[in-house]
Amino acid sequence: MVKKSIFYLGGFFLLVRLTGIILTLNLMPVQDPDMISKEEFIAIQKQFSIHYELGSFLIICSNFILVFFLLFLIYLFVSEKIKQS
Repeated sequence: MVKKSIFYLGGFFLLVRLTGIILTLNLMPVQDPDMISKEEFIAIQKQFSIHYELGSFLIICSNFILVFFLLFLIYLFVSEKIKQS
């Protein structure tokens, strides 16, 4: 049961993260990105990506899922050590 929940939570993290990355990808090539300011680059990325705001939101949510996943793994590790001693 624990291995299944670890597998599903890790898979859910990867799914949300990859979906967010795909949604924020800039689908138009930018010539010489070093010459563009950061604000202009973000504006171009918002204009030519699939859904920039949703993708950014999903990436932020995946960070929270990752923190929850790591806390869950720490809890499992500590509870296993307590059971052994």
